[in-house]
Amino acid sequence: MHVSAGLCHGAGFVTVDVLHGITGGSVTFTTSVKPSAETFLALTWGFNGTTNVITSTTAEVVGQGYENRVEVDKSTGSLVLRHLTEKDSGEYELMIIPNGGEQIQGTAKLEVLNGPDRPIIDQTPIEAEMEERVTLRCSADSLPRATYYWRFKHMLIYGPVHFIHEMEERHLGKYTCTAQNSVTGLETSEVHKLHGT
Repeated sequence: MHVSAGLCHGAGFVTVDVLHGITGGSVTFTTSVKPSAETFLALTWGFNGTTNVITSTTAEVVGQGYENRVEVDKSTGSLVLRHLTEKDSGEYELMIIPNGGEQIQGTAKLEVLNGPDRPIIDQTPIEAEMEERVTLRCSADSLPRATYYWRFKHMLIYGPVHFIHEMEERHLGKYTCTAQNSVTGLETSEVHKLHGT
């Protein structure tokens, strides 16, 4: 296989510098290598400079924790990584030793977005009495940070915090907080029941 000089060095050999995946999803690291009938002498994908993801020579060696979730294209070096978790975020490096050619290397970063997780709702004070001030605060782990909105009866309230200046009968009932991730489009909700003592 003949490799043009432009492909021999640098990150440009893997066609995307930064990939975004979502928890549970899959991503494909594609390369600019032209498919060849000849297989490479060696092909290795590594993670964060220390971990073997997959090495393909005459046999395939899959790294610990990557079993049944990686697939490599032996003619181009492209890698498919499935069942993503947050721990998969980091830098991936591809190294190819072709038959009779220069060693080829390329890198790409993967950012796995987690969420949002199910929201947690905090009420202050917990034992709220009528005519007291009450704060409902909604939070959820999310990358990027989640946006929030509340539903109460026929009202829609935006933001993570809902503040009641003086609790009255009309304020009592079920409040639903929804956390939304603008990048993944995912949202999760939690219900909180407000009752006066």
